[in-house]
Amino acid sequence: MLRSALLIGAGIVAALAFACAPAPPPPAPASLPPPPPRVAACDFVSKVQVLQPNYDPLSRPYSAPENHVQQGYVLRPEIQNDLSDAFSNAPPIVQNSLCGLTGVFINPTGCPSGDVNNCNPFTGHLFSGNSSWGFRGMGLGKGSTYIAISGGLWYLGAHSNAESFPLYENAILQTFAPWSGGPVITSATPSNYPWMTVLAALAHELGHVRRAQVAIPKGFGNKYDFGVLTNCSIGGGNTTDFYIGWNYGSDYKNLRPKNRWRNFQNNSNANNTITDHLNAPFLDNLNINQGIYDLYQPGQPWASLFGGQSPDEDFVETYVLYALLGNKLDNSNYTGIYLQSLPVNIPNYLPVDVPSDLLAGRKQALAQKIQCLERLP
Repeated sequence: MLRSALLIGAGIVAALAFACAPAPPPPAPASLPPPPPRVAACDFVSKVQVLQPNYDPLSRPYSAPENHVQQGYVLRPEIQNDLSDAFSNAPPIVQNSLCGLTGVFINPTGCPSGDVNNCNPFTGHLFSGNSSWGFRGMGLGKGSTYIAISGGLWYLGAHSNAESFPLYENAILQTFAPWSGGPVITSATPSNYPWMTVLAALAHELGHVRRAQVAIPKGFGNKYDFGVLTNCSIGGGNTTDFYIGWNYGSDYKNLRPKNRWRNFQNNSNANNTITDHLNAPFLDNLNINQGIYDLYQPGQPWASLFGGQSPDEDFVETYVLYALLGNKLDNSNYTGIYLQSLPVNIPNYLPVDVPSDLLAGRKQALAQKIQCLERLP
């Protein structure tokens, strides 16, 4: 995937205050049926390499990213710790997929002198086209799998950890809802865990790889096959359509990005149209606060506003959500750190909170999509 949104500034917008009676505490999260066990075993931090600036996976002739690394580059301890903590707090299924990647990279494009260890000021774009991506290789590298995250995650410079998770999520939210008086994210529970930012970035690009592996089982250049997703096992002999929220009819081209590559903020499909939601709120409704509020309601199947933009981003953002709280979904007795709450504050509306609703059992369609992800080949 390519991305092209400006990094939102470090200032956090104050949340709108609401006067209302406190809500009763949500019920304890119910565990999902356990997925098949998978065991990960790799030294993930040693797997991460730093690219040379401006590497573009779409350049032709194609050259694999491992041919464009800064040899001997040693990440400073704070970055290594963020990567290590992100990996160790991810669900085993996500760990397993990270270990299985051919290459994991940090892209220094936008960092002074291409130096991730001292990326201040960051003059690039956090989601720019050649700094964050996930894809399978071509040519002799067909079947290889790669992800890269932006060095701009550490834009605060030397001795700093990654930017805060709420700030990162708000930066993404603002690219889709940039109007004055629009929705904002200012907090998360728990707070002050920069590895959540790194895990979210890794999981997003990994989600693109996983979708390609599942939907194009024979590899790059071969036919799509969405059957395993539209009739997806959720355990106990039950199935769900992962794309239940999309009006794709019987035409799988409506589930495919145009030209097999999803540019950030582009939602064209392989029919050169745009696949809309099956039910309200429709894509045209997402340019006002009412539409955003409706999208986040418990009965809706979306993991985020980003995930509501196209079918492939739906898959990817659902994967991100699972990476951040799946340990608790899979085991109600889990005592480690996981994302409990990420309220979206919308002026003149009550806050909406997908993680909280999901953990409390109020988002059944989204829960089934996560069960689907866990059982994919």
